[in-house]
Amino acid sequence: MSEIVTAPEDLLKISELARRSGVSVGTIRFYIREGLLPRPTMKTSRNMAYYDASFVPRIRLVRRLQEERRLPLSMIRSIVSGGSVEHDAVPSLVELEAKAAKALDAEEQGDAITERALVERTGITREDLDELRALELTSPGGGPRSPLYAPIDVAIVEAVARARALGLSRTLFPTSDLGVYLRAVRGLVAEEVSLFAERTRGRELPLPPDRLLEAVVNLMGELIRHLRRKLIVELMSGIGDRPPKKRASKPRSPRARSPSRPRG
Repeated sequence: MSEIVTAPEDLLKISELARRSGVSVGTIRFYIREGLLPRPTMKTSRNMAYYDASFVPRIRLVRRLQEERRLPLSMIRSIVSGGSVEHDAVPSLVELEAKAAKALDAEEQGDAITERALVERTGITREDLDELRALELTSPGGGPRSPLYAPIDVAIVEAVARARALGLSRTLFPTSDLGVYLRAVRGLVAEEVSLFAERTRGRELPLPPDRLLEAVVNLMGELIRHLRRKLIVELMSGIGDRPPKKRASKPRSPRARSPSRPRG
């Protein structure tokens, strides 16, 4: 007769975990499948699993990063379950993210504007606007019939509009090229957030977390701008003086010799 295994009282069934975290059972299982949460703490049978209470703040963090910060699952996975962010760091990371969000929200102050007002302000074309949304470079709210653009999205649209005003046409500078920047910045931000959480966890900080993050974001943004300029100058320096590459000449096919006539 097999021994009946009982779970400790401090572990939670998935239904209780869903109730405490405020997400559905199906969402929790999805998070586990996607690697956003670890496997159950304990399984007493094939269909019965239990979870540690620390899952609750972790689930809330994942939901906040996904719904409020609109981060892709790959970035969230890197933040909450990457090598540099350990399981026991999640509660402090939740607290840190909650405080740091104030610094990030400071850049988004102001009222959202309608799409019509945005077009009138920037002169952006419908093609550019649709591509920015398709690339997820902008995330207008308010529904498809009356989209509203937050200040951060307005700033992105204004940057593209300035490029067009400088003469960078859609042929010379297609909006789709910005996907390259998005992919690069997503990877960079995932690394930055993981490192920031690792370096600050359990340490006495020189500034409150929100002010520290704001300072780091500004400093790193300035550093990236200078590094980017340095690399561009190095790559472009003297490019006009370089001799054009010679095209490799095609080998000539040997001419077929006519058979020599016999003498005599």
